[in-house]
Amino acid sequence: MKIIRLAVVFLLVSCQSVSAESYRITNPDELSTLKSLKPGDIVVLAPGIYDSRSMQFSANGTAEAPIILEGEKPGAVIFTGKSLLKLTGNYIIVRNLYFKNLSPISGKSPIEMRTKDSKLENCVISGVDTKEDPVTDNKWVSIYGERNTIEKCSFIDKKNIGCLLVVWLENNIIPNHKIVNNYFSRPTIIRGSDGSKTNGQECVRIGTSDFSMQEARCLVANNTFYRCDSEIEVISNKSCYNNYINNLFLETQGALTLRHGNNSLVEANFFIGNNREGTAGIRVIGDHQTIRNNYFENGTGENYQAAICLIQGVKNSPLNRYFQVTDSKIEGNIIKNCNNGIVISYGSAPDQSLPVISTEIINNIIYNDNSSNYSIVWVDNPEKPQITFRNNVIYGGRFDNFNAELTPMTNEKPVIGDMTGKWKSLKNNSGAIWAKNVINNL
Repeated sequence: MKIIRLAVVFLLVSCQSVSAESYRITNPDELSTLKSLKPGDIVVLAPGIYDSRSMQFSANGTAEAPIILEGEKPGAVIFTGKSLLKLTGNYIIVRNLYFKNLSPISGKSPIEMRTKDSKLENCVISGVDTKEDPVTDNKWVSIYGERNTIEKCSFIDKKNIGCLLVVWLENNIIPNHKIVNNYFSRPTIIRGSDGSKTNGQECVRIGTSDFSMQEARCLVANNTFYRCDSEIEVISNKSCYNNYINNLFLETQGALTLRHGNNSLVEANFFIGNNREGTAGIRVIGDHQTIRNNYFENGTGENYQAAICLIQGVKNSPLNRYFQVTDSKIEGNIIKNCNNGIVISYGSAPDQSLPVISTEIINNIIYNDNSSNYSIVWVDNPEKPQITFRNNVIYGGRFDNFNAELTPMTNEKPVIGDMTGKWKSLKNNSGAIWAKNVINNL
C-alpha cells in the first residue's frame, strides 16, 4: 500500500490529547484497507482518472472530530465507468469528488451512504456525455441511516431510468436527513412507446409507498432545480413530516409532489417558469399538508402542472394510489401570471372520486395580466369540494366553474415586489463550489 503520512495535528477528545493523521493515497482500492482510522483523520485521494473502481470506506469519527475523505484538488479526482463508493460508519465527511459519465449498473448507486451523522459535500455526478438508457435502473445517490447531509453538490443530466437521489426508509428509524444547497438538472426525457414520459425519473424521492405513513422528518432546502423535465414529479414526497423550504424550481416541468404521506410543509419556495412550456408547481395529496408563502411566476402548466393542484382521492386508497386531501392549508402564496393558478379537486383516473375537504385557502394573491389565464379552476364532479376561502386577493384572469362569491376578484391591482434578486441569489449559492469552472452545463 502506498500511503504517505503528511501531517500530525492534535485534537482534544474526551479530555485526552489524541493525534490525528492525514493519509495520501494514489489508489482508491486502498480505502477498504484503512482499518485503524481515528477521529480527526483525513484521507486524501490524489488527482487522477480512476475507471470502474468499487470502493468501500468504513470509519467512525465523532461530532467534534469527523473522519474526512477528500479529493486533493476539487474536480481533479475523477471516477468513470462503473465506479461505486459505499460508505459505512459515523461522522464521515466526503468531499471534492467528481463522478463523470458513469456506466450505470442495475440496482447499484454510485454513492451509497449507510451511515449516521455523515456528509457528502462539494461533489459532482454528471451524465452529460452518456447515452439515454431506458432499461438500466439505478439511483445516483442512496441514503440510509440517520442524520446524514447532502450539501453543495451538483447533479447533472442523469440519462438512465431511475430516481436520481433517494432517501430509503427503514423500520423504526426516523432518518432526519438534510438535502441542502445542491444543484439539480435533468433535462433529458426518457419516453415510452406512446411518447409519454416514463415513470421513475424524479430528482429527489423521500420514502416509498410501502413506508409512506412513516415519519421521515427530512429537510430539503436552498436547492436549485433547473429544467428538471424528465417526469411529472421533480420531488416525490412519500413519507411524513418533511419540510421543503426555500428551493428554486427554474423552468422545470416536474412538480414538487406530496405524493404519499401526510403532515409535510412546503414553504418559501420559488417556481419561476419564464413562460417555458409545461412548467409546473406543487401537487398536493394527503392530509394536514401546508403550502405556505411560496412564489410562482410565469408558469404555463395546467391541471396536474398548475401552480398549485389539489388532487382528488381514491376511496379506500391503497398506499400506492391517491389519499384524499383533507385538513390542509394553502396560505400566503403569490401566484403571478400563471396559466393555472389554483386547481381544486382535479383527477384524471376513473377511481379518483373523493373531493378536497376541510381545507383552507387563505391570504393568497393570484395576479394575472393575461385575461385567458385561469386564476382558480374548480372541479365538482363527482362531488363538490369543501373549502374555506378567506382574505384572498385575486386580480385579473378568469375562473373555471368557480363561484366568484366564495372569493371575488378585485379591480385594485396588488403591488408585488420583484423577486428576481432573491431567486438568482439562491441559484448562485447552490451546487458544488468548483463545478461551474469545470462543467459547462451548469
